[in-house]
Amino acid sequence: MQVIHAGETIPSTIVKSVFLAGPTPRLKDTPSWRPEALRLLGEIGYDGVVFVPEARDGVRPDYVQQMQWELDAQNSSDIIAFWIARDMATMPALTTNTEYGIWASLDPARLFVGAPDGAAHVSYQLKYAAKNDVPTFNDLAALLKAVVTSLGGGAERKGGAAQVPLHIWQTASFQNWYRAQTKAGIELHGAQVKWVLRIGAKFGLYWALKVDMFVPSENRHKTNEVVISRPDVCLTVAWHRPAGAAPQETLFALIREYRTPAVSDDAYAWENPGGSSFNPDKDPRQTAASELKQELGLEFDAARVRMHGARQIAATLSGHRAHVYSVELTAEEVASLRKLEADGVSFGVASESERTYPRVRSLQEINEANFVDWATIGILTTVLAQTLTV
Repeated sequence: MQVIHAGETIPSTIVKSVFLAGPTPRLKDTPSWRPEALRLLGEIGYDGVVFVPEARDGVRPDYVQQMQWELDAQNSSDIIAFWIARDMATMPALTTNTEYGIWASLDPARLFVGAPDGAAHVSYQLKYAAKNDVPTFNDLAALLKAVVTSLGGGAERKGGAAQVPLHIWQTASFQNWYRAQTKAGIELHGAQVKWVLRIGAKFGLYWALKVDMFVPSENRHKTNEVVISRPDVCLTVAWHRPAGAAPQETLFALIREYRTPAVSDDAYAWENPGGSSFNPDKDPRQTAASELKQELGLEFDAARVRMHGARQIAATLSGHRAHVYSVELTAEEVASLRKLEADGVSFGVASESERTYPRVRSLQEINEANFVDWATIGILTTVLAQTLTV
């Protein structure tokens, strides 16, 4: 276990790390809770970095230096463990309130929160934690044991990568982005989490990092952007070209689904059927077939699916990619989809707030209306161009 006290250098290489957040005694004769926390971590067998915001010699650094060190150490921590042993006379934990608020809003995925029975004015923090799927405890040993279990074996990160918390580092979406950057010779020199969106306690859907990237070919640092990403998506272009039809008369089966960010004429997203179920360990053709059944109500042999590759969808906004497939529909399947549209039938997974409506439109109709976004049109025309050459 490597213990880093206030004012000491933050390691440039981190495998796993925890910051012991909470009140620091204001009076010399008031014992700190952190020595007991360190003893418990050693007893558990924790072998990572521990950030302790108390000076090793008991002499606090300059206030501004202390504040900056705490911010930097928290930014380099995989988990921030709050033990709010609040006593209004000896440990009022006023700074703790601010730190808790910062991280509860920026990155609740790295928080563990606890308070001993009888601690003053902690019900708000504990209730807010429980409401946002942050683990809560009334026993310090139990809190620290859960922290160590959560960190597991960790992962080695060096330099700027040491500022990427473990729960983001371990996602496929981060690794895809990081691999592309390093392959191009671009270096990550720093990172700050700006936002995390989780679905429940385990699944991180979106993350946003403000990064410091060094671009050697330009000899400069790029520091004014955030990287946003999410799991890759699997999209299937379902198409049919009637006999003798021109390319612009090619029909495409889309789904119409209410999505909050949409700015189309009807405020719905018109897109290819698909979703976030891309799994490199699963047959992609089967994934595509499953999505078509779920969102269009179509059942067919997965062997009909053709793969077209993976590309980023919005390079200036998000790091995620679309894995694109296609399937040629029969005239009978198109007729079936048109009937579903006429009857107002919808599909989707209600538990995921998903409701999709089949729509069949020609490429000309798609281009003339303002329903389908540019990214989707690009995917449709790419698949169309590739099928024309077959």
